[in-house]
Amino acid sequence: MLTLLDRYLLRSVLFAAAGAILFFSSIIAAVNALRDLLGYLLDGILPFQTVAYLVALLFPFVLTYALPMGLLTGVLLVLGRLSADNEITAMRAAGLSLGRIGAPVLALATLGFGAALLVNFEYLPRARVVYHQALDSAVHTNPLGFLVPKTFIRSIPRVIVYVSKKEGNTATDFWLWQLDRQSRVIRTTHARTAEFSLDPAQQQLVLTLRDVQIEDRPAGDPEQLATPGHFGSAQEMSLRFDTESIFGKPLPRQEIAWMTLGQLRAEDRRIASEPESGKRTAERVRLKMTVQDKIASAFSVLCFTLLGVPLGIRTQRKETSANLGVALLIMMAHYFLTFMATRLSTYPALHPEWLLWIPDLLVLGLGIALFRRI
Repeated sequence: MLTLLDRYLLRSVLFAAAGAILFFSSIIAAVNALRDLLGYLLDGILPFQTVAYLVALLFPFVLTYALPMGLLTGVLLVLGRLSADNEITAMRAAGLSLGRIGAPVLALATLGFGAALLVNFEYLPRARVVYHQALDSAVHTNPLGFLVPKTFIRSIPRVIVYVSKKEGNTATDFWLWQLDRQSRVIRTTHARTAEFSLDPAQQQLVLTLRDVQIEDRPAGDPEQLATPGHFGSAQEMSLRFDTESIFGKPLPRQEIAWMTLGQLRAEDRRIASEPESGKRTAERVRLKMTVQDKIASAFSVLCFTLLGVPLGIRTQRKETSANLGVALLIMMAHYFLTFMATRLSTYPALHPEWLLWIPDLLVLGLGIALFRRI
């Protein structure tokens, strides 16, 4: 049965951790949105409603990072404040051990561990698949989305496009400037109309131009106006551009990291049925690392909370910024070690799937050591 003190600690840590999780989730989601979506939004390829939907799909992904960071921050904030106000001293004077004081916090962390497992093995994979499918569909079904009338478009590498008017898949008063490596104009193409279409088989954007006028500048020095260029015309001509250069790479086949627990088991059976080969070994290592990474990531919620209890009491800080700084430093060190472990995936003999546990075990050991010293 929860005592009044247990409810007080649970409520305080829960509200502080929820605020920290929301803060870290917003920051990480914003960084990913800026990297993946801002260019499409500014180019007019994706409408704002689609971008908002895609950002919402990012939250199961960012929660895997924000949950341990938020719980650690919440514990540091609450216990640091209680310790600075000598409330922890009063509790211990009343006969409560450090373990008893931290019990409700560790119980909350256990629930967080279970929630993180559920997110990592179910909600995160589903959200990542839907996110990439929605992004790929929105981008590739709107080939003219990047064309904004009366605006110079630079979405295609070494090409500048300008249109006066756009209706459906047809643009009028179409201009296209092709550039060299020094960004100098080497060809100017003007067409009365330009019709756009997608060639899915070749993954290309096809431009069908009509009533075309072309000027080629001298190859050696295209900016030398004294040297006349070469002029040509055509009733109709076609230009092709790789869609990858405009819209990014198309959706790959489902990554192992995007698989749910059931799909991971099916993938394990598929790999086990294949004959021995270097490819089979690499796939098995990648599968093992994915599973262990998901479990270790969830377990870090417990490890960071266990560390946060004695650390918050020892630091005795009320300041939010100071506790955020401590949490960020610890998390950065943890994720750096995790990143280094993932770099060893090409060395199966080292069992890199188990090396992923080293950061968690270090945090856990540090937390236990601090518990024993207080």
